[in-house]
Amino acid sequence: MVEKVSVKIGKDTLEELKRLKVHPREPYDDVIRRLIKVWKERTSS
Repeated sequence: MVEKVSVKIGKDTLEELKRLKVHPREPYDDVIRRLIKVWKERTSS
């Protein structure tokens, strides 16, 4: 089981994460992991 932690973010950042959700019930962890994956793909070239 993955350990969970709390992270403090601004309300504006939360609103951006909400807009990036593929589905309303998608966990923020999934949104952040997707962003990291895209960032890694774009910076590795």
